[in-house]
Amino acid sequence: MIDAGWMTFQEDQPNVKTNLLANHGGGAVNAIESNRPRRSNPLTDVATPRRFIFEALQKGGVIPHGGREEDFCLLHPGELHNMETCLAVEELLQRMIDQGRLEVGDEGREE
Repeated sequence: MIDAGWMTFQEDQPNVKTNLLANHGGGAVNAIESNRPRRSNPLTDVATPRRFIFEALQKGGVIPHGGREEDFCLLHPGELHNMETCLAVEELLQRMIDQGRLEVGDEGREE
């Protein structure tokens, strides 16, 4: 069978058992990722309205839905204060930023 060429003991394909570092062709770059240092921004430096951030977190299921569209503050339905000045909203969002659970950048609204 060996003489007829039907059977061989020589490896034709790369084999992990016989050659652990087989040649896989030339090196190539598949992806380049830009790494920016992660920094904890104070919420007071964020230009995005708190209501927009809060609604996005609600839509994503991070914060339970509460309040109605006509409420001034979604965290305190029926109250007359604004979300932009609500200390509880500020503390919640700042805590999420500090914990790394929320990152607000300046790349643009679509980011």
